Amino acid sequence: MRRRLILGATGLAAAVTVGLYQLSYEVQRLAAELDAVNRDLLADQDSIHVLRAEWSYLTRPESLERLAARHLDLVPMAPDQVVTSLRTLPAKGAFGGQPGGDVPRPIARPALVRQSGGRT
Repeated sequence: MRRRLILGATGLAAAVTVGLYQLSYEVQRLAAELDAVNRDLLADQDSIHVLRAEWSYLTRPESLERLAARHLDLVPMAPDQVVTSLRTLPAKGAFGGQPGGDVPRPIARPALVRQSGGRT
């Protein structure tokens, strides 16, 4: 009887030792995985900070003005393009009558005048 008890206790101790050994390595693996995830998170946060800084730089008013002048052929609005009275507006339905229909054209001038210049 004692022999069985000793063998059972020894077997139980061996099983617990193996289980703790495996648990220890699993905890180490998970800790390493957590460290890797935290490093990735910090790298992503740094990337977000860089992207926000670049966005702020690219959306500065003077930068947008320079890009608009280079790529858009816009001219200042002429005074005769401004509607000063409701009577000068076209009648309802003059542009197709349906919401989302044709886009209204300027009333006084049919098209924008393109600037001629030496821009590239």
